[in-house]
Amino acid sequence: DENEVAVATVEEGEAHVHTVEAHGVEERVTLRGTTGKGDDAAPREELFEELASVLENLDPDAVVLAGPGFTKRDAYAHIEENAPEVAEKIVVEDTAGVGGRGVHEVLKRGAVERVAEEARVARESRLVDELMDRVAGDGAAAYGLEPTRNAVEYGAVEHLLVVDEFLREHRDELDALVEGAEQKGGEVTVLSSEFEPGQRVQSLGGVAALLRYRID
Repeated sequence: DENEVAVATVEEGEAHVHTVEAHGVEERVTLRGTTGKGDDAAPREELFEELASVLENLDPDAVVLAGPGFTKRDAYAHIEENAPEVAEKIVVEDTAGVGGRGVHEVLKRGAVERVAEEARVARESRLVDELMDRVAGDGAAAYGLEPTRNAVEYGAVEHLLVVDEFLREHRDELDALVEGAEQKGGEVTVLSSEFEPGQRVQSLGGVAALLRYRID
C-alpha cells in the first residue's frame, strides 16, 4: 500500500506536477500562465487555480510544493484559501529549479520520503482511531486472529488492518485472510510496527478489522 506523493513545482508563469510512487517519477501536467506583473495579475491567479484543480483531481496522499522565490508561497496561500483540503496535505520546500530539475532537488533532499511517511502515519492513525471508537462503541469491529477470520468468512470486513510484523510471523494464515477480505470487497492496510497506530493494533493481537455491520 504505497503512498502517492505529488511534487508541484512553481515559478512565475509556469507550474509542473509530477507524482512519485514506488515505481518511479511520472510527469503529470505542465501549466503555463503569464508573469503576474501589473495587468497580468488575474492570469497568475488562474495558474494557481488550475494547479489547485489538478492536485484536487489527483488526490495524492501528500504534496510537496516547491520552486524558487516567493511564487510557491503565493500559490500555497491561494490553495489554502480556495482548496483547504488540498492545502492540508502540502509541505513547502525551496528549490532552485522547477519541472524535472525541481523534482530531482526535492528527491535528493529526502522530502518525498518524509512527507510520505507523515501521510502514512496520519492515515493509519485515522483508521486505528476509528477502530478504537468502534470497539468502545457500536462494536462494528473485530480484533485478534479468530474473530477477524470469522468476520472475513461472513464477508463483513470493510477494512482489514494487519501489522507488518504480525504478517511476517503468520504469513500463511494471513495471506489467506487478506485474499479473502479483498475478494469480498474489503480494503486492506498493512500497518507499520514502527509507529504508534501499528503498535496499538499489535496490542490487540496484530490483526483487526472495521466491519460493515456488527457480528455477535
